[in-house]
Amino acid sequence: MAIKNLFAVSLAALGLSAISHADVGGSLTITSDYLSRGVTQTNNQPAVQGSIDLVGHDGLYAGAWISNIDKGSEIDLYAGLIGMLDQVSYDVGAIGYIYPNADENQNYAELSATLGFHAFSAGVKYTVASEVNDTNQGNEKFIEGDWYYFVSADLPLHDDWGIAGTLGYYNFADDGVANVDTTYKHMEVSLSKAMEDLGILTLAISKASKESGNNNAQLSVAWSQFF
Repeated sequence: MAIKNLFAVSLAALGLSAISHADVGGSLTITSDYLSRGVTQTNNQPAVQGSIDLVGHDGLYAGAWISNIDKGSEIDLYAGLIGMLDQVSYDVGAIGYIYPNADENQNYAELSATLGFHAFSAGVKYTVASEVNDTNQGNEKFIEGDWYYFVSADLPLHDDWGIAGTLGYYNFADDGVANVDTTYKHMEVSLSKAMEDLGILTLAISKASKESGNNNAQLSVAWSQFF
C-alpha cells in the first residue's frame, strides 16, 4: 500500500467508532525554526504549521498536519488509539510523512508506541515503510528498519508556566550501501507560557550530536493556538 493512502485507511479505522460522534480539533503554530528530533527542517528559517484532528469517544483518532520546510512542504497523516490503563496513558499508531515538492521520493511511514505516567513519558518509533531511494554512501536515513527512541517530561509550573525536556536517540538502519549504522542523539528543553485565549508561547533550545549533520544548538520561539 502506498504511503499516501494512509490517511484514507485512518479515516476508515476511525469510522469503526462512528465518525459522526468524533470530536474535531485543530491547531495553528508560527515558529522561528521548525526543529524535528533536534534537526532544523527550514534551514533555521520560520515555519507556519497547522493540524486538524478527529478523536472518537473510544480513543481512536486520525489527523493531518502540514508545515513549510526548506524545500517545499511536509504533510503528516496519522491514526491511532489513545487511552488509559489505571494511571498509565498509552498512544499507539502510525504516521506517514509526505513531501509532495521533493525532487525524489522522500515519503516514509512509522509505527509508534508511547507510554506515559503523570508528567513523564517514553516511546519508540519504527520506520515500517519507505519510498526513499538511498544510493548515497553514508546517507542511510529514513529507510525501512530505522528506530527512534525518546524519553520526555512535561512539568507544570506556577501561573500557567511549564517546562519540558526530551532526550532522543535515532538509529538509522544499514541498507548495505555504506555498510555502517548511522546514529545520533539529541536533547531539547523548553519553557512555555499559556496565555488563556491568546494561545501558548514557547521558547526552546535543541541540540543534536554531530552525527546528525546539524550539531549546532538551535533556539526557537513558537506561538501556538488550539481549537
